[in-house]
Amino acid sequence: MVADGAKAQDALWASDTNDKFSLTLSGSGIPSGAVNSPSGLWQLSYTFNFYESNAKIYLSQGSSSATFLPEPSLQLVFSPYADLLNGTLPAYDGNTSDNYLGLGSEGWHGNLDITILSQPDVGDPATWTWQIAADGNGPAIAVPEPTWSAWLVICIGTAIAVRQKRGEPAGRCRR
Repeated sequence: MVADGAKAQDALWASDTNDKFSLTLSGSGIPSGAVNSPSGLWQLSYTFNFYESNAKIYLSQGSSSATFLPEPSLQLVFSPYADLLNGTLPAYDGNTSDNYLGLGSEGWHGNLDITILSQPDVGDPATWTWQIAADGNGPAIAVPEPTWSAWLVICIGTAIAVRQKRGEPAGRCRR
């Protein structure tokens, strides 16, 4: 589940590996937020907005990306855009990833699509229901091995938890 700018969002991850991801989000309201994959490898951050101009309704995608969480500098970037919604439902729009930024320059490709399913109050996007589909794939990304200091923290944390479970003070060492 995700919160942020929308209501009742559900995320269904179809794939979640170091060489591909695929998910579907469903919700209502203005779709904006972030959702992490079950494995902790990916985070999809997405922003869509709706605005009216000259009695026409437009859909715009703001800054959206898929981030490889073990190396947060690795992102699949979806460039912003704005399109006119034609008034018939379901309304579909989509965008491909940028081939020149982030993972796009490393041979990754992706799609970020939105479908507006219903508009109970056309003038109030907070009442609209929608579905977002996102996917990406490319060369496998090496998942970094934990450093010795990370292993040390894990070992100390485990030792403290074991001692606390036994009822021993966590800060004292045995002699």
